[in-house]
Amino acid sequence: MWIGRPLVSTTAWSLVEKPPRERPRALGDVPHLMADRVHMQQVAQKERASDFALTHSVLIVSIWTALEDAVRSLAYDWLCNDPNAWRKLDKVEINLGLYQSLSEEERAWYAIEQLEVVQKAPLKMGANRFEELLKPFGLSGPMPKELRDILFELSQVRHVLVHKRGRSDSRLLRNCPHLASRFPIGSRMSLTAEDFNRYQTAALEYGFILLERVDPESFKKVHPDLDRGTAGDVQSGPDVGAEQPDS
Repeated sequence: MWIGRPLVSTTAWSLVEKPPRERPRALGDVPHLMADRVHMQQVAQKERASDFALTHSVLIVSIWTALEDAVRSLAYDWLCNDPNAWRKLDKVEINLGLYQSLSEEERAWYAIEQLEVVQKAPLKMGANRFEELLKPFGLSGPMPKELRDILFELSQVRHVLVHKRGRSDSRLLRNCPHLASRFPIGSRMSLTAEDFNRYQTAALEYGFILLERVDPESFKKVHPDLDRGTAGDVQSGPDVGAEQPDS
């Protein structure tokens, strides 16, 4: 499992305020290409003046995307390598005709997708999205409350960046009221290197917890100075707030 996998589910261009015209469709459209070049120069200057807020936004989205991929890949690998794992999917419903037409690798991914539906993982917020998927395999568990809170905040910030073009809304401030002073409703979120570092550290911390759950003994041998998921203030219950799609 590689937490640092560079996956980005949105592009910088999608977060930029575009001029009210269509982008050039052909390389021969020189005037439009020149206009694009000037516009992107202006965007770069604005980005530098904002302390690279747009860059931080894209990187923060990539953190959540990498977490989603890492957890789904962990579930997939567990299903493929543990002979008893398939028995944990007794509540999963499959389309038999479709299942028979798939390769062995595709069948495992299909099973994971259907498990997400059964567990209602996409409706969970924060770390619960991942914990619900891992629960049938015995890979879920408690974690420090502070870590859970940061991952919850990350999921909400990511939702605004991807679905609201980076503008704060009532859902964000309802679920994360501590952000109200920084991002009033309707304001564009200006995220900093400090925000990125905090979210990245939380993602890596969660990765350590998952590694310890997979093989506690080996983890202790490699990291004898670390004690994840059991010390301090831990929480294994649901995140604050009602279930909402967080895709």
